[in-house]
Amino acid sequence: MSNYQGIGLRAADAQRFESRAAYSQSTLRAFSARLNKARHPESFAALTIYAAGSYGRLEASRHSDIDLFFVLSKPRESFDEIRVPEVRLLSEIIDIGYSMSFPKFSNDGHFLKFLFLNDILDNLGSPIDDYQNHFTARMLLLLESRPVYGDAVYKKLLKETIRTYFRDYEHHPKDFKPTFLINDIIRFWKTLCLNYEHKRNEAKSRNVIKHKIKNFKLGYSRLMTCFATVAALSTYRKTISPDEVVGICSITPAARLLKIAHANPKVAPKVRDALLLYAWFLQKTALSTPQLEKYFALKKNRTEAFLHARKFGDSIYSILESLDDENKYMRYLVV
Repeated sequence: MSNYQGIGLRAADAQRFESRAAYSQSTLRAFSARLNKARHPESFAALTIYAAGSYGRLEASRHSDIDLFFVLSKPRESFDEIRVPEVRLLSEIIDIGYSMSFPKFSNDGHFLKFLFLNDILDNLGSPIDDYQNHFTARMLLLLESRPVYGDAVYKKLLKETIRTYFRDYEHHPKDFKPTFLINDIIRFWKTLCLNYEHKRNEAKSRNVIKHKIKNFKLGYSRLMTCFATVAALSTYRKTISPDEVVGICSITPAARLLKIAHANPKVAPKVRDALLLYAWFLQKTALSTPQLEKYFALKKNRTEAFLHARKFGDSIYSILESLDDENKYMRYLVV
């Protein structure tokens, strides 16, 4: 019996999670193997590359694109040259992506660029945090990432990022609450919601169906990645250590909910309900883009999809409410 069936999920629904995870892991291993044989990554000993999105959550299908982040643990000033080696490396990675038949990189490859760990941490909360893509890179690192190159640098990146949120931990090891981290996760969720509205206004009527699908995914996968993490953080009653947060970030959002269910039988039925609804989402997003657009083109299907999404949001909120009875973290989500 799988961990999913252990909380009462039907075998068919459990299989959706397990088959998507198996496909994601297999594809990431193949991609990583090609990266490690490539010529140009060796130019950057301090480099890690990690996948986010559906591959980071281990929920990818054969129709999924791959979202990559490139982070150097050494500051920009320590490199004699950066731009030309960066272009050569990114060109090689694009070729690998095409050879593996990934869909084209989103936004015409706009996010294929190097970031620097010191910038990501030094600018945390500053006005340029989001503008330079540091905020997104940091949040997705914590919420839904899998390394495909430079594992040692990735582990360092994860630990140092988490340590930044725990700057007061050594003074309060017995009663420290991760409110700084929770606030940033909530900020990320609100930013995703605002960005969706901005893009919808910008596009207006050019592609209504495309934006309906983005809204659908916002209410499922984005909500899952943010609030499954908040729920996992909320299970620690008195305090939580940086190493424990590393453990939370090292497993998928769905696995975070599973962990809660196995540790807290009272919450397990609510986790089962949430994962049942999420399994339905996985089934729908296994469709190709034309098939998904055809589904959303019908009003009755859109009504069905958003009804399921609202129910999923209600399930996640119910989980947070149950955990709040013991740990009172809900207060930090509001004020």
